[in-house]
Amino acid sequence: MKYLRSMLIFAISFNPMNWAQAAKLNITFSNPKSYTDIRPAFDGMQYSTEDITSNIEKYLTTLAEKLPQNYLLKMNVTDIDLAGDTRGQNIRLVMQHFSPRLAFSFQLLDENSQVLLENTENIRDSAFMSNQSLKHKNDFLGYEKKLLDDWLKETFSTLLNKP
Repeated sequence: MKYLRSMLIFAISFNPMNWAQAAKLNITFSNPKSYTDIRPAFDGMQYSTEDITSNIEKYLTTLAEKLPQNYLLKMNVTDIDLAGDTRGQNIRLVMQHFSPRLAFSFQLLDENSQVLLENTENIRDSAFMSNQSLKHKNDFLGYEKKLLDDWLKETFSTLLNKP
């Protein structure tokens, strides 16, 4: 009986409905077929446009959760240039002068749908290969994730939830 009571308390405590809601993400990818560096999978690329955009969307969703509850981060991605280059090969060659770049516009809205911050960004990390602390070094789109981490930290530093 004591075990059953403990399990019930545990289940109630970890019910997602009891957790504070984090910020939401609303993202669009405008004309991804025209992006600098993304081509259909059959065009010599290992990953499709959908693989790349869905991974970026999933990652940005986790980043948005670091913003205050009931906020909304709206993003419109207009270009993606992945770290490295294919040069018509089936292999991505990652070199310092092929740095990752993301172009997008964003708005951050509070719980009353008031725009707190908005801007158009063209972020690039030209020193991406010299960064020894890449926590995503074995991740798909690791350099791009690091670029987004840095952008979020710099842009929303005063609003980020402390871990």
